[in-house]
Amino acid sequence: MRKQRQHADSRPAQTTVPHEQMTKGCGTAKHLWVAKKMVSCRHDWHQTACQVVITVYAKNTIPDLSYIEANRTGLAVHIQFDQEKVFHQEFYLWGVINVEKSFVTMVPSKVEVTLIKNDLVSWGKLEDPKMKAERGTEAADENAVNEETKPEWEDSDDDISLSDSDEEFAQ
Repeated sequence: MRKQRQHADSRPAQTTVPHEQMTKGCGTAKHLWVAKKMVSCRHDWHQTACQVVITVYAKNTIPDLSYIEANRTGLAVHIQFDQEKVFHQEFYLWGVINVEKSFVTMVPSKVEVTLIKNDLVSWGKLEDPKMKAERGTEAADENAVNEETKPEWEDSDDDISLSDSDEEFAQ
């Protein structure tokens, strides 16, 4: 989870961070950290011939603490709600965008990220399925049960075939 240093005017409890968890370049092991609660937000997207618009439905955002980072094929959306709640999602885009011409609009009820397409082609999906699959595989590898250790009875219903008695009824 991403932690952010809080301003001096707030007074959260001071915690000690083990040496191996210290930030690179840090000289001491005492820090003033505040854990952020990750929240989910509904988001949607649509496209025109020359742009893709991603809308994140988020009320009461704090624009000064929120940010959008983009490169030609990736997008990171980080929206801060209050001192404790944050929405963060990374997108691996289907196509290539022009970062310099793309822009963000934050209004009280939503955040719209307008991405200008580099090539005027229709995107099949918002995210590249290859990159999304790799990202999903990495997450699944951390939490997944090894397929070889699964009992045989855990097979899917999709591979059920007709038995001999079912074949008689089918005729």
